[in-house]
Amino acid sequence: MKNLYKFFYSEYSKIPTSVDYPVLCMYQILNSELIRFEIENPNESNLYLSKIIKEIENINHSDLCKTNYQFSLKNFKIKNSLNNHTHFVNSLCTLKDGRLVSGSEDKSIIIWNLELTKPDIIIKDNIYPIKIVKLLNDGKLICGSYKEMRIYNDSFNCINTLKDISNNVCDIINLDDGKLICGSFKEIRIYPIQWDNLYNECKVIKNHSSWVNCLLKINSKFFASGGDDKQIFIYDNNIKCIRNINFDSKITTFCNYINDIIDNDSTNKFLIGDDIGNIYKYNYSNNSFEIISEGQHKNKIRCIIPLFGNNYASSASDSKIIIRDNKFSPIQALISKDNNKGINTLTQMFNGSLISGGDDFKINIFE
Repeated sequence: MKNLYKFFYSEYSKIPTSVDYPVLCMYQILNSELIRFEIENPNESNLYLSKIIKEIENINHSDLCKTNYQFSLKNFKIKNSLNNHTHFVNSLCTLKDGRLVSGSEDKSIIIWNLELTKPDIIIKDNIYPIKIVKLLNDGKLICGSYKEMRIYNDSFNCINTLKDISNNVCDIINLDDGKLICGSFKEIRIYPIQWDNLYNECKVIKNHSSWVNCLLKINSKFFASGGDDKQIFIYDNNIKCIRNINFDSKITTFCNYINDIIDNDSTNKFLIGDDIGNIYKYNYSNNSFEIISEGQHKNKIRCIIPLFGNNYASSASDSKIIIRDNKFSPIQALISKDNNKGINTLTQMFNGSLISGGDDFKINIFE
């Protein structure tokens, strides 16, 4: 995928008032502000991904929703490996300028150059292993480690450290209203709306009896938590628990379900990975579960992500990445010959490359 067209929030770049290339279909409504489209460049006949502001003029969103176009998945092959980390690569995310960020058990955070050949910046101010890196709504980078989170400005200087968390930070989400939420051992912490880029007092919820492994913003109204106690709790934006679900296995990861572009109920569905290698689809509207992947992974599901075109990738402790089509059927398994340990984290770059990080200390790039 060449010549990627990128349009970000208005504070990051100038937003066009119209689109002069054919839009084939709407990819995903992420929230009230952002829409992804798959587009075709008439000059090169290739597919690209753009991030386009919902308020762009001259776009009939209802007509786009009726379009039915299938993204054609290619076979991923490993292109390169990055070996700068000296311990587990626990988490990956992408900055709004397209650069990859990695967080490691070696206590460092690396911001990589756009070509994915060398570090641009290495952050070494953390005293504990990095468990997770995420991008906040305003574009700032946040990391979670043992008993604390750190927030960085655009120059990657730490501007705030949130302490006194119960143990390792397992997951972080940022709600539309600015609330920052993290999950750790037996607790969820909710930090209030941002003020001068700082978070101060927090509310602590202790519904879980063990590790809170994952958090998910279901839609603009609800978020969920899941953990080793085989419990899922669903909360509204006022942090009131409105549903408690007993599960059959430990919950290890969540992922938004994005297949039903025409289905208005799609924002009430999400995917659940467990500790024995199964993946489920949960429908909040009717409180129902459907197993959609059983036995394809042999161990703990560590990560599920959406890929371009309503497809998915999943990784697990079995050192395998499974690429799935939009019906969640497996179409490719990726196992690097050097990656004989668990794969902790996945992300997809704006150019379509799939990136993995694992217990072999490597970041693998698949194209």
